[in-house]
Amino acid sequence: MIVIAGHLVIRPDAREAAEVALLALAEQTTAEKGNLDYRFGTDIRDPTRVNLFERWESEEALTQHMGSEHMAAFIGSAGDFMGGAPQLVRYDVSGSSPLF
Repeated sequence: MIVIAGHLVIRPDAREAAEVALLALAEQTTAEKGNLDYRFGTDIRDPTRVNLFERWESEEALTQHMGSEHMAAFIGSAGDFMGGAPQLVRYDVSGSSPLF
């Protein structure tokens, strides 16, 4: 399993445009084969920060996603609302179990 976690910084004056783009990306991505989870969430301490968490079954699924039309459209529009470079980290996970 592959996990991607991190955050995006959204310009305050472009919050609505960001939400529209992020919602479209999330809806299209969760329909992709091999996607296990794809979430955006506003940070409760910083309203300009949007946290991202995604899980993928395989390298192939993630590669397909990165080459998808909806990902290209999102990247093409990101300059309209981003307030800085995304801070994302990839984790290659060999196992997991419930915390509680």
